[in-house]
This record gives sequence, structure tokens and C-alpha cells, in this order.
Amino acid sequence: MALISETLNKIRTANNKIEIANLLNKTSGVPGMATITQILAEIYKKPMVPITPVQRNALNLVEQFASRYGVIRFINLQRTRVAIQLIARVLNSALINQGSFGMCGPAAVAVDAAANLPVQYVTFAIDLAENGTGTLGHRIITPVASILHYKLDETKGMPQADWIVLASLRDDPTNLQESFATETYGGTAGSELFAWMVKSGFQKVLHMSHITFANMVEAHPLGLLPPGITVGDKMKTLTTAAELTSSGWRLFMQAFMQLAKSIESYKQIEDMETMLPPGSLNETRTKQSNALNVENPGYFGTVFGAVKSVMGFSGGDVKHWTFVETLTINKLANTITISCCNHGMHYPAVTLPLDGFANKFLGFVAVTDYA
Repeated sequence: MALISETLNKIRTANNKIEIANLLNKTSGVPGMATITQILAEIYKKPMVPITPVQRNALNLVEQFASRYGVIRFINLQRTRVAIQLIARVLNSALINQGSFGMCGPAAVAVDAAANLPVQYVTFAIDLAENGTGTLGHRIITPVASILHYKLDETKGMPQADWIVLASLRDDPTNLQESFATETYGGTAGSELFAWMVKSGFQKVLHMSHITFANMVEAHPLGLLPPGITVGDKMKTLTTAAELTSSGWRLFMQAFMQLAKSIESYKQIEDMETMLPPGSLNETRTKQSNALNVENPGYFGTVFGAVKSVMGFSGGDVKHWTFVETLTINKLANTITISCCNHGMHYPAVTLPLDGFANKFLGFVAVTDYA
């Protein structure tokens, strides 16, 4: 991690918002209040770093938060360290990271909020930090004392700003014990995420899932269901998800963890292929394709996957939520191209085999028309 002073110098030569956000995200230490103002001043005077009016409003709120005195309600976290991380997330929402905690559902929601509703996102985080309660849309959230008092270890991948937002969104005190593996704190069912988004203020919300013994279709309002949907028709559900993203809906995809791992691996393969001879990574591609086509666990295997998660293992049969920007299906080529955010990273336009993707796909919650 870089020191604050080093980061400030690098910001002066940075060329875009993503680069600046990554620099801020990698800083160590606790900056002074004046440093936050310095950082924002450097960002604002860069013509090649376009800050939208909404983002600027959000950043101004963060600066005001950093300038105030007093210990925040999350007693083991630091006000200005939270502030510098919030700035990074307004600039690049993909940085939001659940770390080693099983909070992929809240992480997907937070990525969407920071990208599309940055003022609401930072207001939520700041209100939680200063008052111990916050509102996201129409959802009022007051995390329990064990979340406020948790001794977060940032070396396990979750920054302070993300703990405030994600742990509060999940707010599950029964599993928050330091004697448990961190993966036990989390786990969001599709019906839960559906209810969250309705309560948050989205006028149209659709949930479709294909988990053994738990196939489900939910719609808000009730008449929203797409025509021709059949419970159990996973490819039709996947096609519906792709069509919704092309129509501007925001999508939260649930799949077995192997799909998230394969998206990362296929992205690495695509990056490496630009530097290596054609065909040199065919064997690696085949291995990834085979991993996607491995038979999924049945009902009891899915339950066992959840048990393994409690024990501290995070295998490919654990269910996982991903915030999806776009899905494009090419049935002729048997491929699907996804742009998404996962574990603090942005994966733009990664192409995977359609049949393998569909095999690990479990369902989605899609939303539009926020009010």
C-alpha cells in the first residue's frame, strides 16, 4: 500500500478517474482532514478527469464528512480513512469489495448504488457512520451494536467504507461472531434481494431463479412477468436477463461461484492472448470450459456447499451474486459476453461459452425506474 503523500503526488500525474480511484484505494494510513481537501482539489482541476455534477455533489458531501470532528459510530474505524475510500468508490464503484466475507448480495447492491446513485450512496454511508442509522431509497437500516463495534482487519480484503455499507445492508447479528469464519457472515437469498429492491424504491423489480427445489418467479408489480416464462426453463431465464440489460435494466445475477472464477480466468486469457502466439492458450481455455460444464450439485450438494462456506471454504458450488452491466448472447457462436463487477474488480466484455455459462447460472434480480 502507498502512503498518503505518495498517493497525492501520483494523483497529480494520473490521467483518468479509474487510475485515481485505484491509487486512493491502495493507500495506507489515516489521512488528515486537509489532505482530503487537497486530493479533491487535485481531482477537480484535471480536465481529463470528467466529474459529473452528481458525482461532484457526492464528493462534496464526503469532504464535509471528513472535515467534521468526532469519533464515528463504528468505533474501530477512522473518519478520514472512510472518506478517502468513499471518494475512490464514487470515482469507480467496481472497487467495492466484500473481501473474505460472504456479502456478495450487499456488494452487488452497493456497486449499483455508487455507480448510479452516488449521492444516496455516500449519504447512506455517512449517516451510518455518524448516526448509526441510514436510509437507502425507502429502506431504513440500523445495524446492531456488534456490527458497529466489529474489529475489522483490512488485510482480509474489505476496506472500512465497504464494511460500513455492506455489513449494515446485511445486518445479520446472529452470524457475526469472531469465533466463526468470516464467510459465515452473509448469504443473501434471491427473495431477500427482491424485497430489498422493492423497499429501496424501484418501481419495477423482477426475480427469477432456478435453484433445485426452490424455483421462483417474483414480480413487482405483479403484472410485470415476461410472456412465455416457464419455471425450470433456465435458458429462457438467461435470455430474459440479457434482454433486460439491453433495455437499460440493472441486473444482479446469482450463479455458482465457479462462474465468477471463470469470468476472471477468461479475462486473464483474453489479456494474455494479445501478447502470445495464436492458439497457445487453447489448452487453458479448454480447462476453463470443462470447469463450467462440471455437473452441479443437487439439493443436498447445494446445502453442503453452504455448510462448507460456514466452515471457511469457498468452492465453486457456493452461490454468489454479481452486479452485471451487460449480457449479450450469440447463439450461433454459442457464446455469451458479460460486463460485470466482482470482488473489487471491473470485468468489461468477457466472452464465455454459452452452454457452460448457462450451466452455472442460477437466476437474477433485475430493477428499473427508481423513484
